Amino acid sequence: MAQQPQFDVNAARQSGASDDQILGYLAQRSPNFDVQGALKQASQADVINYLAVHASPPGQPARPDFSVNPPGVPRPQVQMDTMLTPAEFGRRLNEGPNPGVSEGAGLREGLGDWVASGPGQTVSGYRELAKGNFVRGQRQLISGAGNTMIPALPFLAAAAPVATAATMATGAAGQYAGQKGAEALGATPEQAGLAGDVTGLATGYGAGKAANAVPFLRSLVKAPLGDMVNKPRGTVPAESASPMELKAYADANSIPLTAAQATEHNLPRNLQSAGERATVGGTAVKQQIQASQAAVAQHAHDLMDSFSPNTPDLATAGSGIKQGVQSALDQEMLNSRQSYAAIDQQAGGTQVDLRPLKQTAQKVLADTNFVRQAGALDQRRAASILQDIGNLPDAGTFSQAQQLRSALLDASRSPELAISNQAQAWLKQMTSATDNAMMAAAKSKPGLETAFRGANEHWETLQNDFNNPRSPLAQILQEPDPSKVPQKLTQRGQVGGSPYNAQLLDRYGIDKGPVKWAIAGDLFQKNFGLYGGGKNLGGYSDDFLRSVFNPQELSALYKTGAIARSVGLNTNPSGTAGVMGAYEDIRHPILTAGPKTLAAKATTSPAFNQRLMTPGQAPGKAVSGLPFLAPFLQAARPWQPPDKK
Repeated sequence: MAQQPQFDVNAARQSGASDDQILGYLAQRSPNFDVQGALKQASQADVINYLAVHASPPGQPARPDFSVNPPGVPRPQVQMDTMLTPAEFGRRLNEGPNPGVSEGAGLREGLGDWVASGPGQTVSGYRELAKGNFVRGQRQLISGAGNTMIPALPFLAAAAPVATAATMATGAAGQYAGQKGAEALGATPEQAGLAGDVTGLATGYGAGKAANAVPFLRSLVKAPLGDMVNKPRGTVPAESASPMELKAYADANSIPLTAAQATEHNLPRNLQSAGERATVGGTAVKQQIQASQAAVAQHAHDLMDSFSPNTPDLATAGSGIKQGVQSALDQEMLNSRQSYAAIDQQAGGTQVDLRPLKQTAQKVLADTNFVRQAGALDQRRAASILQDIGNLPDAGTFSQAQQLRSALLDASRSPELAISNQAQAWLKQMTSATDNAMMAAAKSKPGLETAFRGANEHWETLQNDFNNPRSPLAQILQEPDPSKVPQKLTQRGQVGGSPYNAQLLDRYGIDKGPVKWAIAGDLFQKNFGLYGGGKNLGGYSDDFLRSVFNPQELSALYKTGAIARSVGLNTNPSGTAGVMGAYEDIRHPILTAGPKTLAAKATTSPAFNQRLMTPGQAPGKAVSGLPFLAPFLQAARPWQPPDKK
């Protein structure tokens, strides 16, 4: 016969006890039973049913466990509680604190009230609207929405306490005023209540927006121009500096710079424009602008002197450039001669056969018509060169052959000789014959060809860089007017400028200082204007300027240009406008003269300019949804019909 349970589980459940609480109680009555081990092998319900039968009844101790208390060992005395009836168990359970309770009502009761007053009331509002009770339905919808969002109130208050407090206070006041106003106009209690709800929402929303604007207004007073003083003024390289960087650069170089000039912001710029027209104070503004312009001009000249000291004019810069190119050519020609001298030593007596070259020269010399058609090349000079070649020995060293090629090179680029196309062809014919003779000699001895090719490539590079009419270095050497030399590299008058020209100077170690001086001077003459659609400073591409100037120099040049353009952007009124403005100032000294004087004082005030240049941060974003959600919170209340309020 099955044992009868000692504990009525179903009765305990009906009294409000959960299975976890029942199992905990029965486990206390069975201290030697491994509850956790049993739960791993059976369900919770099976364990409860088992313990309901086998738990110790009231007044009896639990069954001894001999593995814990073997015979002969005194067993600890444990006072066992009596078994409670299910009704008593449920009563005691309900009297104790419920897990998860809030202050006041229990969690279950609180959730029940929230569902009824929030979502439930919203559903009721829709039902009333369906019945045609529009006023009551709208009130219930507003009240239900507010009650539904009550749990969000602590989080909104923590995130934006000022906005939340302002919304709640002004919303309640607006609700009261709206309801009383509607009652005074003869509205029914239901209509007056709806009017109060709508007014409360409107005033609460407005207060929330105003409260969220407080940080913005505070930031605006502290830093009127916000964070724009830390942002680049433009997107092109010439305008990549921020107003703060320009102000710091101007201060470091003793250039007076106002906030209007540094930022080009409409607020200070318009104040400066109005201040210039002021009858009282306008002179000080103009003097300030003129001082800035003079300081920028002086700084531009200081920059030019730092690039190339002792360079008073463009002709001096051109002479310096030409001298640098000539020195580079002389050094490279010396290196070339040394290379061919080393080849002579390596040749060990091997010589260059010059007979083919002599035969070519004699053939050209015999053609008197060709000599006469050599263009501007002096006939006696041409005959002299050809006779010298004809008088050469039948063989010579590599150095002698190289000297012959150099002589031909000198003749082709001689500045006092305007070489025609026919003369160039004749000289190239002689040069080609020399090349062929030297290569044939180099191939005749093992190991000599490699050394000769290296020396020959160097010579050909010199030929292209210093003798090619298209090369700027050749053009510089042939230019008789020093003042026109810089434009061979800067290509003034053309859009851009080629970085290759600067690379040529770097290849031969030619000082770029005079070139920098010429570019800076050209920019100054152009007022550091932006050309090519406002992209290129003075018409020079950024790539070309970077190839000429180092990063520090180019940064200084760009900042100087930005400041120069700003101090030149003052709005000088015309003569007629000035006369008319002065006339209006006399007629209306308070309306016109007063504001202009204030603008002039502000423009020349160091404190005002410092405040405008104070960097700020954009005010923090308002809590998402607060201006919309918070007004509903003040409307949260259990809705009741008007006759029950």
